[in-house]
Formats: sequence, structure tokens, C-alpha cells
Amino acid sequence: MLNKSLRFVLICMSAISVFALSACSSTATLEQANIYDTDRFASQQVMVMPVTIEFSRHWLRDQRRDHTQSDINTLKQRYSNALTRSLAAHLEKQGFSVGSAPGGLVAQLNITQMRISAPDFNGPLSKLYSNAEHGAANFDLTFNQAEQAVAHFTDHRKVMQGMPSQMNLTNRGLNQHAFDRALGRFVRDALGTRKKYIIQ
Repeated sequence: MLNKSLRFVLICMSAISVFALSACSSTATLEQANIYDTDRFASQQVMVMPVTIEFSRHWLRDQRRDHTQSDINTLKQRYSNALTRSLAAHLEKQGFSVGSAPGGLVAQLNITQMRISAPDFNGPLSKLYSNAEHGAANFDLTFNQAEQAVAHFTDHRKVMQGMPSQMNLTNRGLNQHAFDRALGRFVRDALGTRKKYIIQ
């Protein structure tokens, strides 16, 4: 009977934690959110530049014990390509029209202090375990037009996949998906108030 009661309490605590995390994510604030030119930010045309990535020095030190610089460079390029596509998709969800037409906004995302808990250098079929957090990174998103700063958003984000405080099965695909979701939440939080600047 005691075991059943204890199990019920643990389940309730887990549910409350998940609800709290969801509530926090819906009202997330950014470390920096500046709109310098509301008129230019009303533009719906945007060109997305390739995402730049800089790994955490501590993460690099750990990875270099078992992997070559070529392996790390390949991982960086794979994430840069994937997150550039993700950024374009998330901007479109916020009402932007992504293209390469001159004269529109230019979006540049720089990711620094990036670490991946289970980067999976061994291919998409390798499966590793990690503790809920799949990594973390600093997201720095800028919008420019004609070399003039239009808007700037920055925040540090933990990348989560699965239940908190539990071991979760992960692989290369799940890790990449977790970073895509974290980027999507960051873009949504950054541009959530943009609608009032859009010219109808």
C-alpha cells in the first residue's frame, strides 16, 4: 500500500513539474529584445543567411578525446545547414516571406557556446542515453536592412527532449529535432509581438 501511495505522489510531482515547465515556456522572456526601427521591421520580405555555430570550449575539449577535427567540422556543418532551413521555416510561421529579393530584411542567427549532450558521430542508427537535456546554446538573432540594425534578440536556451529528470533514449535525429524545437520556441518568443508592426 505504501509503495502505491509513494508511486502516486511521484507521478503527481512529475505532472506538476511538466506543467510548470510548459507554463514557463509559454511566457518566456529573452535576455535581450530590441527593435530599433519599427517601420523597417514591418517588412515581410526576409533573406536568411547561413547559421553560424561556435561550440563551447569545454564541449570541444571533451569531444576531441575521441573524435577528429574533421568529425567536429562535419557535425558543425550539418547543424548549420539544418538550423538554417529551420530558421527559414520558423520565420515563415511568423508571417515572413523568405527569399533572396534585394531590399528586404536580412536575418542572421549566430549560435555560440553550443554543446550537444549526445552528438552521435557514429551515424543515425547509433542510440545513446542522455539525461533529459540534449544540450544548450546562446541564440543571437539579428535583422538588418541596408546595413542598418533593425532588430536584435538574444537568449540562452537549454535544449530538452523527453521527460525532465529521466534518462531518455536519443540519437542523431532526435538531437537535431530537439535543437529545431528550441530554435522554434526562441523565434516565437522573439517575434511574438511582431504582428502589431506588420502593415496590413
